[in-house]
Amino acid sequence: MFSKVLASIKGYFAKRAEANRIEIEKFGRVLASEPFSHYHIKIYEDGYVKVSKLLGLIKGEVEELWDISGSTEVSTKTGVGRAAGAAATLGANILLSSNMRGSLYLTISTDCDTYAMVWERPDSGSIKSLNRLIASGRAVIARRDGSGSPKQFPFN
Repeated sequence: MFSKVLASIKGYFAKRAEANRIEIEKFGRVLASEPFSHYHIKIYEDGYVKVSKLLGLIKGEVEELWDISGSTEVSTKTGVGRAAGAAATLGANILLSSNMRGSLYLTISTDCDTYAMVWERPDSGSIKSLNRLIASGRAVIARRDGSGSPKQFPFN
């Protein structure tokens, strides 16, 4: 019984390793693999991106990356507001919630679709994810196109 389970696990990882090898051959190695809100985004060195939903449970298709942009609207909570929240929650809000409020926005344009994503109530980790995705995306676009400008759309 145990040997069947072990063989099944080994088979799963072997299939996964083969799928990763094929993906790297087709699209280049993964430069960024980051969560963003309810999505998981992979950016490949040859100018491709995969946007998966539900943090990767619903796999997306690999698409050609045309443009990527992002912005932040983040501020810190006031001391008075944090103190009032601490009094109401017996201090739990200080331990369990971020000191930041606002939203992060990420827009990815590909040859197949445009993805507009929002991350509410960001923390420092989500801001780092946004910055890594934008930097990686812009780098592969510039490398592929030979400039820092986004790819020209094929229609007017």
